[in-house]
Amino acid sequence: MCKASTMKVAVVTYFHDNLTGFMDFSYRVAALGTIADVDLYCRYSVRQRQEFATSRFDEIVVLPRFKGLLSQLDYFMRVTRLIRKKAYDLVVMLGSQGSAFVPALPRTARIALYWNEHPSHFFGPSRLRPMRPIRKILRGLCYAGAKKADLVMPIGEAHRQDLLAHGVEAQKTQLIQMGVSDAFRPITTGGEPAVNGRVRFVYAGSVEPDRGRDIMLDAFCSAQDKGLPVHLTIVGAVEAQRQYCQDFIRQRGAENTITVLGRVSGAEVIGHLRDKDFGICIWADKEYYRFNPPTKLFEYQVAGLPVLANTIATHTHFIDNGENGVIFEYDSQSLLQALAQITRHPEKIAHLKTRSLSRSEHYLWRNIEPEFLRQIEAATAGDRP
Repeated sequence: MCKASTMKVAVVTYFHDNLTGFMDFSYRVAALGTIADVDLYCRYSVRQRQEFATSRFDEIVVLPRFKGLLSQLDYFMRVTRLIRKKAYDLVVMLGSQGSAFVPALPRTARIALYWNEHPSHFFGPSRLRPMRPIRKILRGLCYAGAKKADLVMPIGEAHRQDLLAHGVEAQKTQLIQMGVSDAFRPITTGGEPAVNGRVRFVYAGSVEPDRGRDIMLDAFCSAQDKGLPVHLTIVGAVEAQRQYCQDFIRQRGAENTITVLGRVSGAEVIGHLRDKDFGICIWADKEYYRFNPPTKLFEYQVAGLPVLANTIATHTHFIDNGENGVIFEYDSQSLLQALAQITRHPEKIAHLKTRSLSRSEHYLWRNIEPEFLRQIEAATAGDRP
């Protein structure tokens, strides 16, 4: 597709301070840069991040002035005012939280939404009674914005069904998966554990209580106590999270079983997957996690890693127990039992790796990008009704 010199696109992001993954956003920014002139609106500069190194865009940084919900509302209001002063052909909200502000965008521009999170994640119930009706209104505005948009691109089937249930037109609701770069592909495939005979696990992502932090730590410490040959590498902890994990590990004497690393770029994550046997996906059963398949679930598979995942639909929809991964319940005892099962049969790891890799072809961004651009082109074609 040739770049249309007259097409001007505004891409609006809301990258929160502790965001660990930029890869799926960067794929879309780079793709849009091949067909249009792109202005990228951000809360802070991302130009120097490795993920955006090859993308073409002009960056417009709108620095936050407040904290919490007020900061989010203020940011989007200021961005929409800036957009209204310019003549854009297309505005892409690169994150579903921006959909609440679609009514404030100029009607002269087409609107596309990257629907990557459920509204309950950022406008969920508040412990403060006065905030509850405000957050409920904002959740409703997200769906109202999706109805007004010309194109809505949910990342999973659960999101798509939720949008349809809220009255968004099926014709403009097009499932576009997040995508994974070919750079995640393994250099070699198969093989049994190679480091002191231990099975090597990796968790890449936010190290939070509701993302199984304590369950993982307790299970792997208990695995060491029982003499199971395992090792866990945690990638993505901010300093406070890293310190918490280190204290936990030290108290249990598990320094040789668990390694905790800080934040790294998406490109650097690839290196930490190369020599591992399993990737871990673990989420508490919260409403928004029932809709949002984790990016790492697809990155692990493209890297040829079977996935050790807990029982939540956004995992089990993609992972079949004993085929491309192992499923456990969301508690440390169940995870420990899964670790024991895996270490009893290390000869099965090569098969799991092969199956995981063979089922990952349609997760590659190069196979998704043409449909993404086709949908963008269709949304911007013709006159607005």
